[in-house]
Amino acid sequence: MVRPKLRGCDRPDLLAFEEVRRRLGLGTRLPVGRREVAVADIIGSVGRVDDFDGCFRARGSKLRTAIAERAANPGVIDMPIALLQVDHAYFVEDGHKRLSMSIAAGRRFVEADVDRFQTDLHLAPGTTMASIRATAQERRFRRVTGLDKALPRRRFALSDPAGYLELQESVKAHTLDYSRSIDRLVLPEEGARHWYDTVFAPILEILEANGALRLLETMTDADRFLLFRRGLDGPMDRDWRIPAWAIEGGLRSAQSRFRSPSTSMHWPGTGSPATHMTFHASGSSSATGSSLTVTSAIVMPPARQAARSNGQGSIRPRHRAFARRCGPSGRGRSRSEWEGSD
Repeated sequence: MVRPKLRGCDRPDLLAFEEVRRRLGLGTRLPVGRREVAVADIIGSVGRVDDFDGCFRARGSKLRTAIAERAANPGVIDMPIALLQVDHAYFVEDGHKRLSMSIAAGRRFVEADVDRFQTDLHLAPGTTMASIRATAQERRFRRVTGLDKALPRRRFALSDPAGYLELQESVKAHTLDYSRSIDRLVLPEEGARHWYDTVFAPILEILEANGALRLLETMTDADRFLLFRRGLDGPMDRDWRIPAWAIEGGLRSAQSRFRSPSTSMHWPGTGSPATHMTFHASGSSSATGSSLTVTSAIVMPPARQAARSNGQGSIRPRHRAFARRCGPSGRGRSRSEWEGSD
């Protein structure tokens, strides 16, 4: 038996609306009314992703039999189905069998009663659950760090979403260091903007000025930042300026990744880079100023990371202590003194 195939359909599975709504934080449900919807734009289901494959073909023989019995009534196939719209994509709320019948009959459009959920993200027929999950982790990172308010349109996509924990640590530690340096507690969005202007954007400028962006062109900005940051293992100069050794270490980290013949341009162990959904509005905020200064851009050396993972005491990341060097009580202390103060 040849099963009907929707032209251009290659989705193995439908997207679960419940997970999409939860991960993307969809807003209020609004009525749209009856309209004609392209079958190719319907990518998911409300509660029945296990019953149908990605092209709305019944998975089980019992369900296929039920659909065939309903198809015997010629009027059923013309009844409207119920869809939920999220941007340019649709999810079936009611009428899964009727939609399956329409696809089997070769129909390209169906009548549907549509309700819509608002979102600032672009959701299209090609969207995958992997991209939704990656985007959800990015949105959480932006929310907990204050970057969603500081830079509403700036994206921080990572090839491996597991890196958001490290990126979040960089922003939060910098916000704390910045608060100490000015003797007041800053709002998360204020600290996040300062991190972007004095840490994130300057490091990207350094990479660009040294030709590293060309070598890492398949990586995202956030990927490049973390790669540079992982090459640092010592304190910053006074006034949060990036010292020469830090620039050299970060560039070596980036260049060594490019030179490694066994390393592809996505993070090891992830199979392929995670794709992220896009905002509707184009463009992003840029850094202000051209001073290449940085704070809280230091990670623990491997030996210290191993010590913490082995349970040898509570070891704070070095950059948190080193950033205090810029405060009133810490100026003038030597590098060796600060290295021993943890």
